[in-house]
Amino acid sequence: MRAEKNWRMKQLKTRFDNNSLELLPTKEAVQGGKTQKDAQYFETVIIGTGFSGLLAAIRLQKKNLTDFVLLERGSDIGGTWRDNSYPGAEVDIPTGLYSISFIPYKFKKRYSPQSELLEYTNYIIDKFDIRKHTKINQTVTKLTYHEDNFLWHVETASGKRYIARFIIDTSGVLANPHIPDIEGEDTFQGAKFHTGQWDHSVSYEGKRVGVIGSGCSGAQVVPSIASKVDRLTLFMGKAQWIIPRSDRNFSSVERFIRYLPGVRHLNRFIIFAYHEVRFIAFRRYPLTSKLSKFIKNLYAKNLKKNLEKYIDDDNLRQHMMPDYELGSRRIIPTNTFLPALARENVDVDISGIERITPTGIKTKEGKDIPLDIIVYATGFYAYSNMKRHSRFRCMVLVVEILTVNGKQRLSLIRALSFQVTLTILK
Repeated sequence: MRAEKNWRMKQLKTRFDNNSLELLPTKEAVQGGKTQKDAQYFETVIIGTGFSGLLAAIRLQKKNLTDFVLLERGSDIGGTWRDNSYPGAEVDIPTGLYSISFIPYKFKKRYSPQSELLEYTNYIIDKFDIRKHTKINQTVTKLTYHEDNFLWHVETASGKRYIARFIIDTSGVLANPHIPDIEGEDTFQGAKFHTGQWDHSVSYEGKRVGVIGSGCSGAQVVPSIASKVDRLTLFMGKAQWIIPRSDRNFSSVERFIRYLPGVRHLNRFIIFAYHEVRFIAFRRYPLTSKLSKFIKNLYAKNLKKNLEKYIDDDNLRQHMMPDYELGSRRIIPTNTFLPALARENVDVDISGIERITPTGIKTKEGKDIPLDIIVYATGFYAYSNMKRHSRFRCMVLVVEILTVNGKQRLSLIRALSFQVTLTILK
């Protein structure tokens, strides 16, 4: 295998040195050729239309590279903020930083809600005329790299096929909802759905709602619907670090001032610097270990104080105090979650779920909790389960970077088949 690898590298180098090989075939050589007559050819295929996909398209346009297509599996463009439309959905990073630096927008709130972020997304799409480059309802199922002509072949669930020189995968890690395997879930007679696939045709007002999961989405859903439902039961898992945040709406004058170039960039830098400094609390650097411990103790005292203020039950209060250090898991910045748990019509179960019944959920303590709706606030398949996380199977080649005449080229070694999310970055 090593001999074959060295031979291939030598052959490629020789061809590059002699200028006798064009690594990538021309578009004309592909269209109507033997490769795939029923496939559409594009210089670049971008998978996904969230912020990353939009940015990839914008960067290509800025380089006058307009022969590209974005493939979106949904019925519209938008990514995360199109899909996550559950009540209370909002960004947990100040919008002054959670935005594209060269595309300003007059945000109304420090932590923008889903509706405003979707407006911002559509503003970007329209500003750069990206819709004309997008094909919707195109779920990519397989990528195959052909060594003979150095092209990617893209297959989709719709049956349409594409050929491209380059693939940019921007499908993201928070795209495929994770629904836990709970005994009896198929027997439930009420409505059930994931926060990332919220069913807006189902009214939760005056209903008995069970929310499974107490991470970031659960901490946003519960305060948003608690006052409107008849009764809400939160099935809480492991304790989370809950920290306060300073959130408020901006006046029209503030929005104008924050929109100004110098002010906008200064504000962005301040937010970035603050979060970078706060990161000291998450790591034990030798020179900052005492400061890290001090900051962690401050957050711990603050959480303990708020738990004593809002949570009356001793067992629940102890359960909600994390037994691991701040920074080990994602933190939850919120001012509304704990007050919502203190409502009379909100119950919290920490015993665990035994099974789902036709009429609700039975806990491990033996309680039968009647429900009309079950909401899974259980996150997404990220890196914990690559098979469930990934969207498509890749047939690609192991590659190495080969520098020839001062330029980087790909040295093709051998073929592999695996199921992962492939990302190619420039």
